[in-house]
Formats: sequence, C-alpha cells, structure tokens
Amino acid sequence: MNVLPDGRQSRGSVSLLAVAALGCIYLLAVRLDQLLRSGAIIATSGFEHEPLFSIWKRVHHLPVYPNPFSPPFAQSYFNYLFYEIYGSTALAFQRALHVSDLQLPVIVRLITLAFGLVLGVVAYRLMRVSSGIGRTEGALLTVTICAGTLPGWWLITARPDIAGIAFEIAGVLCILMADKSGRRTWVLCAIALFYGAWAFKQPLVDGWLACIAFYLFQKRWRDAILLVSLPAVLFAATLALGSDAYRFAVLGSQIHRVFTLAHVLYVLQAALSKAPLSVAGLVISVAELYRWRNSTVRVLALATFISFVLAVLQTGVTGAGDNRFLGFNAFGSMVCAGWLARHFDTLDWKNLLVKFGLAAQIICLIAVMAGKAGKIRTDEYPQLLTLQKSIERFGGPALVTEPMGDLPWFQPAPPYFVLSGTYFDDKARGAPYEYGGAGEMVKTGKIHLLVVPRDVALTSFDGVELNELQEVGEDKNWIFFSASRRRN
Repeated sequence: MNVLPDGRQSRGSVSLLAVAALGCIYLLAVRLDQLLRSGAIIATSGFEHEPLFSIWKRVHHLPVYPNPFSPPFAQSYFNYLFYEIYGSTALAFQRALHVSDLQLPVIVRLITLAFGLVLGVVAYRLMRVSSGIGRTEGALLTVTICAGTLPGWWLITARPDIAGIAFEIAGVLCILMADKSGRRTWVLCAIALFYGAWAFKQPLVDGWLACIAFYLFQKRWRDAILLVSLPAVLFAATLALGSDAYRFAVLGSQIHRVFTLAHVLYVLQAALSKAPLSVAGLVISVAELYRWRNSTVRVLALATFISFVLAVLQTGVTGAGDNRFLGFNAFGSMVCAGWLARHFDTLDWKNLLVKFGLAAQIICLIAVMAGKAGKIRTDEYPQLLTLQKSIERFGGPALVTEPMGDLPWFQPAPPYFVLSGTYFDDKARGAPYEYGGAGEMVKTGKIHLLVVPRDVALTSFDGVELNELQEVGEDKNWIFFSASRRRN
C-alpha cells in the first residue's frame, strides 16, 4: 500500500474501494446465479438475440454475414473477429461438454465474462504502470472497473464490447511500455491489439486515437505515422478482402438510423449516473491535460476525453445504449487511480472530486441492489421452452413476435426469422425486402404461422392485421395465427 508524504497510509481509499468492490461482486454473483439457472430464457442486453443467432450460425458453419434483405431478414452488425472467436470457442465447449444449442447462450455469456477477467488483468497492470497505485487499491479498483454499475449486465452478455475494450487497454499498455523502454517492438504489439479491438467491434478505436494524439503531443512524428498507417492499412485490407455482405454489415447497415439529441441526452444521463468515478476522471483529464508532465497519465487523460466524445457521438442513433461508454468508464476510472492511492487524504480539489465520485459509485450500487436504478435480476421467459412443441403441432415455418422465440433452440426447424434490429426502420424507408418482407410472407402463406404471446395486446405486426388471419390454435402461453384459412 502506498504511503503518504507524512507517513500515514491512505486507509480511506482502501475502505471505500473495498465497499464498492464487495457490492460489485455481490451483483455479479446474483446475476451469474440467474444466468447459470435460466440462461436460455433470459436476455442480458437489448437485441441480444441477434448476436446469439450470428454466433449460432458460426457454430454450425453457416454464413455469418447474409443478405439482410432476403429471408430470414437477419443481420450481423459487429466485426468478424467477434463471431469467429466466440463461435469457435462455443463450438469447442459444446463438443467437450456434449450439450445442445439450448446451452449456447450460457456458454457465450461466460466467454464474455472470461474476457472481463482479461480486461481486469490488463487494466490492473496499466494502472500500476501509469500511476503506481498499490496492489490492494489497484485490485479493488479493477473490480469496480470491470463489474461496476455501468458494466453490469454487459459483463455477461453476447456482445463484443468487453473483449474489444480489453484489447484496447492492452494496446495502450504496450504504448506505455514502448515509451518506458524505447523498444519499437511494443509499438508493433500495440498495433496488433488495436487492430484486434477494431476487428471485434469497429467503433472501438478510442485507445488507438488516444495513443496517436499522445505521440503528436510529444512531437514523435515517426511513431505517430507508424501508429496511423499500419492499423489503417490493416483495416482497409480486411474490408477489401471481405465480401460485399460483410462490408455492408460493417460500414452500411447502420447509416440510416436516425440521430436525435434527445436520445443522446437520455443515454448520456443513464451512463454517467452509473459511472460517477469516471466523470471525476473526465473533469480531471480536461483540467490537467496540458499541465501533466507524466506521459503515462497523459495517455489515460487523452483516452478518457476521446472515448467520452466518441461515445456521445455514437449514442444519438436509435438503439444505441450505455455500453458505448464502457471504454470511457475504464479509462476515466484509471485516471483517478493515482489520487485513490497517494493523495486521497489531502484537500486538493481533484482529491475531493475523486472522493465524491467514489462515494457516488457506492450509492449507485446501493440503488441497484434496492431496485431503484436498474434490475439486479432480469426478466425470465419460461414460456419459450414450450414453443418448439407447439409449433410442431401446427407446422412451420413460424414467425414469433417475441424475438427470442425465433432463435433456433426454440424452433423445430429452419428458417429462423430473427429479424434484424434495423428491419422495421429499413422497411419504413422503402428498403427492397424480398417478397415484401416478413409480413407479406405471412399474408401469402410463405410463413405458415404467426405466433403471438397471450399476455401481449397485439392487433397487428409488420403490416399484418391479426383479425385478417385465422386463429388456428392456442395454449396457455401462445396464440397461433395463419393465413391458410381466413376468418369469415
């Protein structure tokens, strides 16, 4: 543990960090318990069914990047390395454990948790290098970075964010090692890691841009040119070698989403309320950026500022969530590391701000545990487990209006109409969907069943009025409609 100049130890920082870390561990344990018991019938993030379906396709050696305008109108938005790593790892575990696709959601989410452990290791190491934080404070702060109120469910969901941010932080660590040792090999390692972050999720370039800015600050032009050019070449080569469907998914699938300031403010409020310590790090970064002589802290300050700006710009589109701020959460918290260890008991404004941020972080955890800010557990849908046999009774193919019900492990046979998250927006703007889209396929009988949950008051779906269809059956959970027989 670091010792203050007057010989006192900063017990206050350890105590607060310990409370925060224990709260994070408790939340994670409760959520893991639900995940392991009810994995297939819960959703741990919005639109999670889409990446789960894409990973399932990789597991079964099917094309991950299909034409989204042809049946079954599915889309893969993330970059190729996410599906490749998750799919191949999930397949290996399925074969080793001899489990069915019904267990795929659990396996995939545990892969994300494993990347969360990697994130913790590299974040801890980066804080030790950049701020000299003590082992105890560093370990406790690492827990709050990886499992705090903002990461929350994102730590155990089928998304590339956690893995990509782990690559980013590892890349920043390599740049700092290069700065300390003078060896350019570290720069090449950083380039590979920054490429890996982008190859998981294409917007994850915060750390890369921060390190470029760091070299520009230091007027290290050759290193800056190297760090700009090599990743750019790798990005371009990847896009050039990919298929048209891949390039559309990575570059074009989101361009028609509407940007609104109201959505920016909504997500911003949600994210910052869950990451007050990172907000403290942002304020300190902006105020002290030009004063810091410590190059390692300057890198983190740049990463905090750049990740915040990019997150704000990305959250304006419909469907964007507070996961866009996960990189900011990590970098901003790491900026605070030095004050938590060495200067916590002094009365400088920065120390007071860090104290306030850490105390607010604990209040956030308490609010989540009390059910006042988010859910400690997520909703369960046990009715999905009866869906496959019910569809078999009436014959498919089927389209379930509850998106999770269209996943392969709840359906008897393909095609699986896991409609893309942009489907309805794209259809509204007149995108050229084959057969006129899923709704028209229901009307013409190409999709035999439209399945609606009993507890949802639905009168139409994708242009299909339910009163124009024949109700062919029902059970305690679902109502089944078909165009094969019309109402009189």
